[in-house]
Amino acid sequence: MVKKFILLRNAFIRKLKSRIKENKLATWNFYINSTEDNMNKSIIAQQNLKELYKDEKTYKLFQEINIQDLSPVEQRHLERLLKEFKKQNEFRTQLGELDILEKEISKKYNSYVPKIDNKPISKTQLDHILQTSINLALRKKAYQAVLNGGNLIAEDLRRLVLKRNEYAKNFGYSNFF
Repeated sequence: MVKKFILLRNAFIRKLKSRIKENKLATWNFYINSTEDNMNKSIIAQQNLKELYKDEKTYKLFQEINIQDLSPVEQRHLERLLKEFKKQNEFRTQLGELDILEKEISKKYNSYVPKIDNKPISKTQLDHILQTSINLALRKKAYQAVLNGGNLIAEDLRRLVLKRNEYAKNFGYSNFF
């Protein structure tokens, strides 16, 4: 039984690692260049990652493992795998909605171009002004430019927090954080 678990776990982890790598790369590309195309690629990569957990045959094989036959470390591995399979299958719709909302907020904020005196300025320049400038008027303008970016996504963030809290209640938590 132990050998069966190790072979099954290792085969699953190989697939998982590959999809995690693809997902991280697509997500990184989206965060550094928040185009519609990159957002869609990121969503697809995330969906491909979650597809692994839809494999009912693999889930059933993991469920058939007698946890008592495993070492404490292997027991934790099995428990985490089973928990993730259950979460991804029972709450798939809710998780998908959260993922898309998070991506939309990121896209909106990452594509925001701050301005000082109606001139575009990079977020790096903005940070530099806020951290080093001794010109109080310029720092106030920079601070306002940062606030404007936050105001752009404020309502979406409130909605995300409410949806995350609803999701957390599925697991007995009062809130997501």
